[in-house]
Amino acid sequence: SGTSVARATFTVTGNSGAAYSITVPASVTINSGGNSMSVALSGSKATGTLTGGTDGLGVGGVLSVGANQATGLYTNTFQVTVAYN
Repeated sequence: SGTSVARATFTVTGNSGAAYSITVPASVTINSGGNSMSVALSGSKATGTLTGGTDGLGVGGVLSVGANQATGLYTNTFQVTVAYN
């Protein structure tokens, strides 16, 4: 309660007009001490074009919370790969 959440946002930069694709892991496990939860991830798009040399994308997710999930600060990292096409 009282916590705000937002998707992760990224700005891709490079040569104007270049096409690119992104790869996002299907899920990530977040941890707090010995407790964990799974987050199913998805990107806002799989491909894009660098209009004017930049483009934005987002990565969001669906959190799976257990019935008796312990409270805590759950964290982890994930890798987003961007490749020129």
